Amino acid sequence: MADFIEDIRVTDYTTTSRNGYTPIHVKVWKPNGDPTGVIQIAHGMSEYIERYDRFARYMASKGFLVVGNDMMGNGQSVESEDDLGYFSIPIKGLKGAMKNATTSSAYVVRDLHYITKVVKKHYPGIPYVLYGHSMGSFMARRYLMEFGKELDGLILTGSGRIPYNRAMAIYGMVHSLIKTRGDRHIPVGIGKVMYKSFNRGIKNPSSPNSWISSMEDRVKEYDEDPKCGFPYTLNGYEALAETLVFIEDKNNLERMPKDAKIYIMNGSEDPLGNFGEGVKELLEEFQSYGIDNCSMVLYEGCRHEIINDTCEEKVYQDMHDWIIENVM
Repeated sequence: MADFIEDIRVTDYTTTSRNGYTPIHVKVWKPNGDPTGVIQIAHGMSEYIERYDRFARYMASKGFLVVGNDMMGNGQSVESEDDLGYFSIPIKGLKGAMKNATTSSAYVVRDLHYITKVVKKHYPGIPYVLYGHSMGSFMARRYLMEFGKELDGLILTGSGRIPYNRAMAIYGMVHSLIKTRGDRHIPVGIGKVMYKSFNRGIKNPSSPNSWISSMEDRVKEYDEDPKCGFPYTLNGYEALAETLVFIEDKNNLERMPKDAKIYIMNGSEDPLGNFGEGVKELLEEFQSYGIDNCSMVLYEGCRHEIINDTCEEKVYQDMHDWIIENVM
C-alpha cells in the first residue's frame, strides 16, 4: 500500500445518541484543503470505526472528508464495557409509528442521519456518499429508505439479501428468547452456529473468523483485537433482526428514491453474500423497485471484508473511480 499524505487531520468527537443517553464516538479524517466530497462510514457487527483508518486515509488523500461513528453497543459508543453488544433500552407501551421510531435499529440509523446533518451544516453543497459494510450495509439500506434524499451515492460491501420470511423468523426467535431470558442475555450458541456456518465454505479454516478474509494476518489482527468479535446480547441481535425485517418490507422498499446511485462490492467467497448469489439477488431487488443506476462487482477469491483482503487496493481504486464517475 502506498504511503498516504502526512497532513491528513484525524479528529475524535463525542455526541449523544438520538436515544438521549448513549455516548456516540465519532471520527473524522480531514483532507489537506477543502474537501471535494464526503464519505460517511457505517461499520459492521462487533467492530469499530478505527478499523477503517487505512481506507479513510486513502480517501482523504484523494480530497474526501471521511466521517464515521462507532454504532451504539460497539467500540467507544457504550457507557461501560458491560454494554458492548447492547444497543438501547426498549421503551415499553409504545405502538405504531412511535414504537418503530424508538427501536434500537431506528436509533442507529437516526444517529447516522444526525451525523449527516452536522457534516452537511459545516460542509454544504458537496457530494455526499454513505458507505455501509456488513451489518452497516443493512443499516445503510434502511437509511436509504428513510433519508435517501440526503445521499448522492450509496456503497455497500459485505452485503447480501435475506428474504422477508427468513428475516421474520430470525426476529421471532430472538424476541422469544428475550421474553424468557431478558434482553441482556448473551446467546453464545447463536454466535457459534452463525460463525460455524460462515466458515463452512472455507477450506481448512485457521480461526472461527477465517470467513472474513483470505489473509491470515488480517484474521489474526481481528482475533487478537478485544474490540472485535465480542458477543452480542439478545438486544443487539434484536436490533439486527429488526433491520433485516425493515429493509425487506415492501412498503419500505417502495420508499427508496428511484434516482439513487448504488454500488455493491463483495468478495466472491463471502458467505454472507451467499458466495455472490445473494449479491445478485440484492442487485435485482434494487432494480425491480425502479433503481436503474445500480451495479455490482465481485472480487474473485476474496471473502467478507474486501478492504482487509488481497483485493484491498483494487477496492479502494474502484470505489474512488465509481464516485468520480457517478456522483461528482
